[in-house]
Amino acid sequence: MRLLIKTKLKNEESFQERTFLGALLRLGRASDQDIVIEDEAVPLSCCEFSLDAGELRLSVLGKPLVFLNNKKTLGARLRPGDKINAGSCQVTVLEPVDGYDAALAVFTERRGRKTTELQDSLRESLATTGVSKRGLSWLLVAGILLTCLLAPLLVVLEPELREPIRAAVMIPDDGVWDSGPLHNAHRTIGDNCSACHETPFVKVQNNTCLNCHQQITHHASMFRFPDVGLGEARCATCHVEHNNPSALINKDSRGCTNCHGDVATFAETKTTLAPVSDFEFSHPEFKVSLQVYDQKFAGWNTQRVSLSETNKQDSSQLKFPHDVHLNPEGIEGRDARVVMGCADCHQVEMGGASYEPVRMEKDCSGCHQLTFDTDFPKRQLPHGEANLLVPILEEFYARQTLVSQDLEPGRPTFPAQRPGKVTRMEAALREQALVMAKRKARSTAEMIFEETTCAICHDVTRSTTDTGQPSWTVLPVKLVATWMPKSIFDHKPHADQSCGDCHQAKASAVATDILMPTLASCQSCHGSEHSRNKVISECIDCHRFHNPNQGLMRGREFSSLPTVLNGAKP
Repeated sequence: MRLLIKTKLKNEESFQERTFLGALLRLGRASDQDIVIEDEAVPLSCCEFSLDAGELRLSVLGKPLVFLNNKKTLGARLRPGDKINAGSCQVTVLEPVDGYDAALAVFTERRGRKTTELQDSLRESLATTGVSKRGLSWLLVAGILLTCLLAPLLVVLEPELREPIRAAVMIPDDGVWDSGPLHNAHRTIGDNCSACHETPFVKVQNNTCLNCHQQITHHASMFRFPDVGLGEARCATCHVEHNNPSALINKDSRGCTNCHGDVATFAETKTTLAPVSDFEFSHPEFKVSLQVYDQKFAGWNTQRVSLSETNKQDSSQLKFPHDVHLNPEGIEGRDARVVMGCADCHQVEMGGASYEPVRMEKDCSGCHQLTFDTDFPKRQLPHGEANLLVPILEEFYARQTLVSQDLEPGRPTFPAQRPGKVTRMEAALREQALVMAKRKARSTAEMIFEETTCAICHDVTRSTTDTGQPSWTVLPVKLVATWMPKSIFDHKPHADQSCGDCHQAKASAVATDILMPTLASCQSCHGSEHSRNKVISECIDCHRFHNPNQGLMRGREFSSLPTVLNGAKP
């Protein structure tokens, strides 16, 4: 609605005109009202004017004393000539004016006369109390010093008074100096400030922190990075207490990129670390830790490989085609055709952060059974004992040859005897039976090592012993337990993603493929501080600050030396 408002104080001669545009015209004592009445008798919000079917309407809020034409009212339709009184204010409805829905004349005083007289009669000056301003000021200063300095200082300087003062309700203790509450991880300290603040008015020292946190390790080698100054840095530089809300871990990436933005300048020796200053725009490609088998020393070594390298491959020495096992039409199982998914072998560990290791007995034996003789489908060979398989087969077939009554054609038959009865078998026949058992064991071993069972998943080499007998060696297998041990990744927050969003397993035909996500894959969702429409990811979200391979901070001096001499990377 469009209203013309004419306002005049009762001691003025002319009106001040203004135009009001809005659905409601509010009148009251509050400063946010459209017509402000400076009278204690008028409520903060007194009444409202609105337009109803082309007519002006009055609505009284609550139960204030509002009069319409000298009669108390709670609301009514208004016509020209109506007069509304609220406290010292009078509003008169005027004849309509061209271009306006209605016109109002407001007559008011700044304050009601009675209100002014009442306030003046109650006003007193400080002089009437008999206390001077200077004396009161010094009294307040003394009270503040006693409350905030002297009494708490006794807690620090007099150990015998420490607990009584802290236990007293009315006496202030050193708790008044706290700048904020303790973090939840430190709530067990309670009110014992001296547990951390061992020396009064001295910053908390690192040794005090290490009294409890004894397993904290260094960040980097003090020998390879002597100029970083981490040896002199305080724990409290990054772990700040008494903040509200409390956050003990500083996640600001600038604390990391100040050094890692140009990490080569801090290393006296050559470093393989690449500079990094921003996750989205200045971060090197991820590296994975691969297990490589050393044939000469018959042992495994760890090799760090960037995912940007074109000739990278996993050297676990296992044969495993992901695409075959993830065929949407299924794969032949033990009893029927089975449609497999990632979760059939990769099972989330408790807590959801990572996955349990894949084991033959737990994850593969349901389909890959180590049977070797169709006449004995329940008999299986042990897994992981390749050097014992031939003796086991010889013992099995020797027993079947010597005592079984259900033999295949061509084998000599020697019926089993009753318990306790001496077996009378000619030595020549016994030797003939053992020769046939060894022959059967060798043929079975040749089949499982070179054609079925072992050969399906493993690389097997054949050689000849000094006696001319065949011998087989199964190359050892070692699956990577943690592909990126220098980073932190929790699968649980990514549970709404499918495995194929990050791991392209359905397109992998050989086990040498490295199926870890690249930097670009993570950057599709994660960005840095200044990224738009992405999850802000700080350095500490994916990387530990205290490096596990650097030795304990509380250990003996130069505890990082063995690590550096062994060539470990910081």
